[in-house]
Amino acid sequence: GIEPDTLVGVCLDRSIEMLVAILGILKAGGAYLPIEPAYPQERVTFMLEDANVPLVLTTTQIANQLSINTRTLCLDSEQHLANESWENPPHSATAENLAYCIYTSGSTGKPKGTLIEHRHVVNYLTWAVEAYRVAEGSGAPVNTSISFDATVTSLFTPLLVGKKVILLPQENELEALSDLLQSGEPL
Repeated sequence: GIEPDTLVGVCLDRSIEMLVAILGILKAGGAYLPIEPAYPQERVTFMLEDANVPLVLTTTQIANQLSINTRTLCLDSEQHLANESWENPPHSATAENLAYCIYTSGSTGKPKGTLIEHRHVVNYLTWAVEAYRVAEGSGAPVNTSISFDATVTSLFTPLLVGKKVILLPQENELEALSDLLQSGEPL
């Protein structure tokens, strides 16, 4: 079970599985550590060890590319998921518990983790919904890495007001964004 302040790694490409993994971790009361699958092995290993991450949610393909000592749960492997409960998980997370941790390159070039509590992200997202008038739109595209802090804005603000999130593919993302904007689909 995931406890409050337990960081769970999310090493997934931009996908519905990525979004479900993040929401599942938060719903269980844990906190997520976004890990870009394209990161160098050294950086991934450092982040996992520095943050004391007990579990990484990923896919079989990405797990095969990683050489880590951390337990992995491959979301594309039904053998792990078949035995899981479909009940709402109990949790005791509070506003003061961690929501996520973002690693930056740091001024020394060594990655540095920044811990974000639920109260801080909720305060920011509440402001962002109003400031960006998110409720007036119909959704938002997500074309940035989950390891980029600003992705929290494009990922969560539409969901908070019942709008859609469009997860653009990582391959040819500029073309995908251009196609979306030219399609006339309301955002």
